[in-house]
Amino acid sequence: LDNNYPSSAEMNDAVNGFFNHKTSPFIYDQDIPFFPVKAPPIKRKNLVVNNPDDDQQTALQFLNINGGLSSDA
Repeated sequence: LDNNYPSSAEMNDAVNGFFNHKTSPFIYDQDIPFFPVKAPPIKRKNLVVNNPDDDQQTALQFLNINGGLSSDA
């Protein structure tokens, strides 16, 4: 799977960045490898959820249960 058609380029980049932080991001590295994907070369509408705490509307966000929002993926 080279292209992830349902996701935007920004979402693919965010997920790729999240999982590429570690050499073996999953418990069973030999059984479940991670392969980065690309967005297809087509124009499409982005799904935007209005988040007043995120002016840039980042593709991937994490909620810190101790308080706060992080979009550093």
